[in-house]
Amino acid sequence: MDSADLINSTDREWMTPLTLAAYIGNFVAVRVLLHKFTGLAYKGDENQFLPIHVASKKGHCRVVDEFLNHCPDLRESCDGEGRNILHVAAAHGRVNVVRYIIGKRNLQVLSKQRDQSGNTPLHIAV
Repeated sequence: MDSADLINSTDREWMTPLTLAAYIGNFVAVRVLLHKFTGLAYKGDENQFLPIHVASKKGHCRVVDEFLNHCPDLRESCDGEGRNILHVAAAHGRVNVVRYIIGKRNLQVLSKQRDQSGNTPLHIAV
């Protein structure tokens, strides 16, 4: 297995090295992997849960910020249930990520998006 195969490999839970770094909140690893292997940011699991969703779920605000700075189009990404990063943060009680997102003018549109069940992030937060 060469390094390209290794960096694109997944474990039993579909985690790539970038997803794992996002999961544990390793900002430095996320930054390095994003700069060298940007495509990994768009590689999700079987539910289309991307590494940015994982960082949002775990409350790693600095990691979410790094994803958005490096890949701004990720703000529009939704998982298999139509949930954006604000839905995910709200569902898991990650107040720091919720505050970060609603505090960014270019991300405020996320608060109005509905998932496949018709819920906005506010519905989920309550």
